[in-house]
Amino acid sequence: MYGFFWFLLQRKTAAKYRDWAERVTAKRFVQAFIFAPLLLFTIALLQLPLDVFREAVLRTYGISVQTWPSWAADWAKSQLLTVLAGSLLVWILYAMIRRSQRCWWFYSWIIALPLIVFVVFISPYVVEPLFYEFAPLSAKAPELIPAIQRVTHKAGQDIPPENMLWMKASTKTIATNAYVSGFGSSNVWSFGIRRWRRKRPMKF
Repeated sequence: MYGFFWFLLQRKTAAKYRDWAERVTAKRFVQAFIFAPLLLFTIALLQLPLDVFREAVLRTYGISVQTWPSWAADWAKSQLLTVLAGSLLVWILYAMIRRSQRCWWFYSWIIALPLIVFVVFISPYVVEPLFYEFAPLSAKAPELIPAIQRVTHKAGQDIPPENMLWMKASTKTIATNAYVSGFGSSNVWSFGIRRWRRKRPMKF
């Protein structure tokens, strides 16, 4: 990754994109949405061979079962989200630098905090459904709920069943997955269900 940045610095790619954006428009907001996508897409394309290699290794060891078209679609969606979020953050960052060259880092940090909370809050509703199919765990695997509640209770967390979701991961990976997502009222526990080769109960 650092090699990519070194290459871009040596080629003065960011400066070229900046100059091009300034020639297109004098509006700072529009400049950010020209400069950032160009730079982020360039980094993504440079990193694409490594991403493909990583996916090929996962396929070799049978961990990934996702088709290449599906993988490419997920890659494109992740890049689009990165560009949208990155462009907004770049605009905010440089707006703060222009406002205060001494305290821009503090102002940027203050603004970034509510943005991070907002993104984490909407992630279960907006971002994650773009990549996986979700359904209430009570509708897909209700027999897992009591055992999971025992585990979360031992950890000091009482998670209601309506906040437990089933995530269809079997079309992409055979790895078992469980994670917590969201913030406040959007907080949910998601459990990836893979194709079981052996029929035996899960032990908790």
